[in-house]
Amino acid sequence: MKNIIAIACVVLSVMTSCSSIESLTFDQLNPAAQANFPASVRQIAVVNNMPQIPDAANNIMTLGETEGDGKQSASALASALSDSKYFDEVIICDSALNHKKIVKPTDDNLNNEAQAFPVHTLKQEEVTELCQILNADMLFSLDRILINKEKKYIRYLGMQEKIPVIRVKVTPVVSLHVPTRSKPIQIIHTTDSLDWTVDNIPSDKEMLKEAAEFGAHIMSNQLVPYWTQTSRIYYTGGMADMRDAAVCVRENDWESASEIWKSIFDKSKSKKIKMRTAFNIALAYEMNGQLTEAEKWLDTAQGFITDNESRAEWKYYSALLKERISKFARIKTQMDRF
Repeated sequence: MKNIIAIACVVLSVMTSCSSIESLTFDQLNPAAQANFPASVRQIAVVNNMPQIPDAANNIMTLGETEGDGKQSASALASALSDSKYFDEVIICDSALNHKKIVKPTDDNLNNEAQAFPVHTLKQEEVTELCQILNADMLFSLDRILINKEKKYIRYLGMQEKIPVIRVKVTPVVSLHVPTRSKPIQIIHTTDSLDWTVDNIPSDKEMLKEAAEFGAHIMSNQLVPYWTQTSRIYYTGGMADMRDAAVCVRENDWESASEIWKSIFDKSKSKKIKMRTAFNIALAYEMNGQLTEAEKWLDTAQGFITDNESRAEWKYYSALLKERISKFARIKTQMDRF
């Protein structure tokens, strides 16, 4: 699994020179939040199953609830999935399949998804025909892009006063279909929001485009593995050997850096030095994809903590590493197709 969790790029920068700490930033692969696909699903088709909407205003924004634009949203989702390179082929059918107005159902026997997000569900014969025409193993039916626009007063970090913003909540809803099933095998939805200051508000028409791109982004993260940028710190000062190891890190030579840190750890009697080198060794193992060894060395570092500052740094890294370890089995399963 080294190739799966390997970093895509590393950017080094001095964080706090007086305390001899440097930081590195890298891209980390995360598992899809809600979906797992068998390796046999190689070609997928994104279809526009969203309700029809009237033309949006080009000069004003109206508050309240509305629907997204099906053609724009389906195209954006197909592009996001294609860019992920998770499937061999992503086909787009952005022609509207749904010409009906959505009415919220009142049937108490419907499941939670159907009650919260009523949709025009594709029939099995429709799914079979579309899969044959599009040569797809599975259909990703984009059923809804729910948009809720409201005015709020928000105090951002560093501000003393609250400022008025327009908060736009976007909720895409996607149903996954295969020809052999009469109902969707899964209905996936997620919600996130965007804020605009009141002096920079897009029109309803512009908002539909923004919602399409944003909805595609957040839904893609639910469906396929995705990259995020994260950061770590490591210790560099105190002696020449530590600075030599830092040079190895800048050259992305984690094995050489680890060897230097292990030599320092074995020779030193200082708890402070042992804590810092063990901490760094844990990072080296993480960067090389050996998360179990990283956890062991981080536990070793904990035993040599002597001050609150080091304890805070240890706790921060420990939380990040545990989170990554918790995702490892899921990302391994999702990447076994490669």
